[in-house]
Formats: sequence, C-alpha cells, structure tokens
Amino acid sequence: MLDNRLKSESSSQSFFQNIDIFWLESIRQDYKLSQDVLSKITAGYEALYHNLYKFKNTLTGILLPMHTKLFLESNMQNPMLIALLQNDLRWFIECRASQLLDRDTLKEFQLLAALCGATDVTHYLTDKEELKIDLDVLNMALWSGQYTGPSLEYFTRLCAPTHDSLKYAIASINENVVREMLDIYHLKPSSDYLTVAAGTGNAAIFNLLISHGVVPKGDLVFKIASLSENQEIMHILERDFAYVGSGLGASKNSQPKS
Repeated sequence: MLDNRLKSESSSQSFFQNIDIFWLESIRQDYKLSQDVLSKITAGYEALYHNLYKFKNTLTGILLPMHTKLFLESNMQNPMLIALLQNDLRWFIECRASQLLDRDTLKEFQLLAALCGATDVTHYLTDKEELKIDLDVLNMALWSGQYTGPSLEYFTRLCAPTHDSLKYAIASINENVVREMLDIYHLKPSSDYLTVAAGTGNAAIFNLLISHGVVPKGDLVFKIASLSENQEIMHILERDFAYVGSGLGASKNSQPKS
C-alpha cells in the first residue's frame, strides 16, 4: 500500500519531480481504476487518492448508513463516483446519461456527494433530479465539515438538524460546524458527545462542548482522554473537573470546579 511505496520512493532524488506520476501509480495499484477513467481526471491525483482513501475509511465506522456502505463497497471503481469526488459535474452528467439508474441509486450518489463536499453534484441531484434533502443528506454534509453559513443553509432550510446531527458535526473535526449547531441551531449536547469529541482527539471541540455546560459522566471519556495522543483533552478535564492523574483508576469529580 501507499505507506511503503512513499517511504521507498521519497528516498529517490526524482521523487518530487515525479510526484504526479507517483500518485497516479498509487491510484492504479490501490484502487484499480481503469485507464479510461484515469484519462478523464481533471483535478490532482493526490487529492483524488486522499478522497478515495477517506471514502474507504468510512466503511469501517458507524456513521455511514449501512445501505450506503454496501453501495460504496460495490462502486469504488464506478466512473460516476470518481466524477463526484472531483466535483466534475459535466463528467458526472455524462456518466449519468450512459447508465440506467433508479432513484435509490441516485440517492446514494446524493449522500456521497454531500459527504465529500461536491457542491455542484449535490445541487444537480437535488435541484435537477429532484431528490429531497433529508436528514441523512444533511448529516453527511455536516460530517464533511465543508459547509458553514450560507452553504450549510442550503441543507438546513429544507431539513432541520436533530440532536443526533451534532454527532456528525463533531466527527467533521471542524469547530465552526459544531459551533453553528450549538449557537445557531441550538442543539443541546449531552455527555455522550464529550466521548465522541474525545474520540476525535480534537481538544478545541471538546472544550467548546464544555463551555456549553456539558459535564462528563461515566468512565469512558476519561479512558479515552488517558490515551497518549489526547493530552490536551486530559488537561481540560484536569482543569475543569478536578480529574487527578492519567491512569484508568485515577480519582475524578465530574462536577465543574467552582
């Protein structure tokens, strides 16, 4: 896979002169895209590789709906998916015209377009194909972390976020998205969302939830904070909740310091 190739290739003097070729070969080897598909790619190969990698990683999590997971697993090499990842609307429409697709399939493309921030494709599927913006689409848009302000209102004017939407906003690792959910849409976070935030390792979002009055409950958030990469989150717990020590058996008081 990529890690070993990157280490090997980067030791070569010609590596940085041939970076585009490197990413192209990585896409060929790891995702088995056809030459016909590769010939139509207009954006950088590196960006495409990382988008494909991001999509692949969503298959192992719990946030992607199961029906979308199954769809994505069977369509990683579909030209329409690659066009979507590039937000290449002309290519996407061209692929659409050559395939007989039912509305359920188009709905899956709409969900994935929202997830990867493919604004042009999302608008086409919503406005031209007349697919509704529902809660699943909104949550994918929140998870992408690429929509705030007016661009987020495109979704929320058609579907209001719910309590569960905050989980997707936190998973975006975009503090501004979370802030909008709290301050503009007035979602009320529970202690469970501190655990979600701790799992992302994002101390800014964790601190934002604390500032909105969320108090940790149970042991899980403290166990996650005990991980070596979560030192900033541990410091917040020590600062605001008199959490003492970093071991799993350390004492704690889940009431804020006075």
